[in-house]
Order: sequence, then structure tokens, then C-alpha cells
Amino acid sequence: MKRKLAIAGAALLLCVVAFGLAVLMGGERLNSTARKEWKERAIAEIAQQTSDTARVRKEIAIINTKPLGDSEWDRWISEDIIVMTNGDWMAYRNTCAKEEGRIPDLFIGRGSDGKWYYSTYHFCIGMLVLKTMMDQPESLTKFRSDGYLREFDGHSNECLKKTWPLRH
Repeated sequence: MKRKLAIAGAALLLCVVAFGLAVLMGGERLNSTARKEWKERAIAEIAQQTSDTARVRKEIAIINTKPLGDSEWDRWISEDIIVMTNGDWMAYRNTCAKEEGRIPDLFIGRGSDGKWYYSTYHFCIGMLVLKTMMDQPESLTKFRSDGYLREFDGHSNECLKKTWPLRH
């Protein structure tokens, strides 16, 4: 009987440790239902936004002509579009692990090149890291590199995979 209890206790401990490691590694959370639902909403909103090129041009014009407020980024980033210095742009949605719901960081965007991108880079709430630490991106290519963005098909769960930090 003691041996069975010891084996059961060891098995339970092993399960708890394995679960703890999975949580620490983010595997379970990266594929959570909440994160998948957020991804679906983000893709649908971006697809709708970018299907109307006149709307995108109007949003960019508003950003470009916006009076400088408390910050210089007011003229190149809004709640849903980033304008690069060369005129490239990206419509995006971003969620941060610090926000309600605790969904691990995920950035999804569609660029002026028509391609879809994703990243798990920590841009923080309201894209604060991009605004304060990275400056206005020069181009989509540069933003792709600096923000650890990867291309995906615009609908699959490929965009739930980790892009940053890269561990080899």
C-alpha cells in the first residue's frame, strides 16, 4: 500500500512539474482558446480595414496631418495603423500579456505589400515599446526585422507560434 501511494505521489508530482514547465514555456497559453479567438477577430478587422483602400489612404492622411500632441509618434502611428518613413504602412492589432485576459503577446498586421505578418515581440500596451524605443520604422522590411515579424497566410494558426525571443 505504501509503495502504491509513493508511486501515485511521484506520478502526481511529475504531472505538476510537467504542467508547470508547459505554462512557463507558454505552450499551453500560446494555443489557448482566448488567444485563438483574439487572432480571429484581429484578422477579420484588419481584412475589413485593408479591403477599403480609400479608407486606408484617409487614415494615413489623418495621421500625417495630425498636429503634434504630447508625443512625436502621433504623426506615424494610430490605434490600428503604422506609417513607415518611406510611405509603407501596416494595419495591425496588438495584444499584450499585461492586458486583461492575460493572452501572451501577439501582433498581427497586413502591410501595404498585401502580405500578412505576425510577431510575439513585446510591443507592450498601446505599442509603447515601438513608440518610445524603436522610433518610426523606415520601411516594412526594417519593421519586419526590428519587430521579429514573420509572414503567414492570414488565416492559419501559424501566427500563434513564438517569434521572439528566439531560442535555438
